[in-house]
Amino acid sequence: MAYRFIFKLSTWTLGLLLFISCAKITRDNILDPKNPDSQREQKVLIEAFVNTENPFEYNELMLTALDSLERRHPEKIEIVAYHRNTRDEVDPLHINESELQYMRYLEALGSNFKGLPDVFINGASQRVQGASSSESALLRLEEALVPELQKISKYTIEVETTVTNETITPTVTLARLGSNSSPSLVIKVLLIQTYSGQATHNVVRDISRSTVINRLSAGEQQTLILPNLNLNGIPANRLIIYITDVDEWEVFQCCTMEL
Repeated sequence: MAYRFIFKLSTWTLGLLLFISCAKITRDNILDPKNPDSQREQKVLIEAFVNTENPFEYNELMLTALDSLERRHPEKIEIVAYHRNTRDEVDPLHINESELQYMRYLEALGSNFKGLPDVFINGASQRVQGASSSESALLRLEEALVPELQKISKYTIEVETTVTNETITPTVTLARLGSNSSPSLVIKVLLIQTYSGQATHNVVRDISRSTVINRLSAGEQQTLILPNLNLNGIPANRLIIYITDVDEWEVFQCCTMEL
């Protein structure tokens, strides 16, 4: 079974025109990758590292704050949660990539300080740690989110998937907007399962990563078939697709696909 998804930043019709009928779009259209002034609003990716087995409520307070943040900005952000084991509490939703991703962001910031909950916005661009209350956590999240909501992106994403009972194979088409070439990039796809408890959150259960895209010229598109995501009986709800640098420190654009 194959599903097709077009990333939307204005309307479905315009998004479809971008990839299906570019030849019919005038060169002065801001949605056309061949237009040197083309750009998109950047959808912000928020990654929360948590351990909900911890007997204290700090992680749940942060997840509650993130719930509130998502209700305030439903079209502008995507929130995911990585569950990490700690020295004292083993989290059953832990995956090895959770720890690897966490360490990448600490390296990006030159930090040795670990602690949960720990939230990163657009990669290591912004960081919010701890939660004494959901209200204080929400306030600090909003403050950190402000500069990220003002960003524009020079990328668009189109996604197709082939789904079996056991795997999902993502095919991602990436377009470079604007008048300049891109730096080297990596595309990542997160397999998400939604949990509802004291706070609802989208848990990362598997990750697929592309090979390095060395360069995209202005207006160029490139299509890559990524490695399979393994379902392993997981009732997955969606995919989160995002573009990052080769060190995976900064996020340049993201989108979501419902399954």
